[in-house]
Amino acid sequence: MSSTAGALVNPYLHNVSSFLPRFLVRLANAGHLDDARQPHGHTLHGIALFADISGFTALALQEAELAVELASKGLPPFTQAYALGCAMWTCLHISDGPRAEHYAAETLRLSQALGFDYFVTAARVVFGWAKVWNGDATGVPDIQEAIEQWRARGNTMGVPAFLIQLARVLRKTGQSDKAQAVLVDPVFVSSLPKEPWLGMLATKMMNETF
Repeated sequence: MSSTAGALVNPYLHNVSSFLPRFLVRLANAGHLDDARQPHGHTLHGIALFADISGFTALALQEAELAVELASKGLPPFTQAYALGCAMWTCLHISDGPRAEHYAAETLRLSQALGFDYFVTAARVVFGWAKVWNGDATGVPDIQEAIEQWRARGNTMGVPAFLIQLARVLRKTGQSDKAQAVLVDPVFVSSLPKEPWLGMLATKMMNETF
């Protein structure tokens, strides 16, 4: 192994060996993460992921950015959009507003040009979330408009996850009552039995302090 490759692999192995056992113990112990609402417990699209800021959180971002880099090297446009979308969601879940805004803007640019409607809507939601996290409250109506336009065309894919982010920015802008109302939306409530991770994610995010 070259010294360059070793320098890349060794930190990765250190992170896995340091943090994976704790994750597996929690997962085996309870079947889910009891501390999902705590800052070090992240739920990423159905996967309960135990993440320390020096461990899996950083690792998730590192892997997402590597995927973007690899996809940009001649892979199909859909793959590029998918990689960018994963990166923007990863940044959102670790509350990295500036990077989430960057990747959402890139996802939106590519997806609009190629007609990837779902990615367009998801990118608008994440971009709105990032605006709020970066101090611009106009992100709230941006998210509302994106969700309304998506649903008006009869789409339900992604709506529960979008609604969680709407609730999250409403709370951050001091509109807790409206945030609670979002989480009793019939589409969101009906999704919980089939996708219980959404409830965990909502619980964690609705217990954030600002």
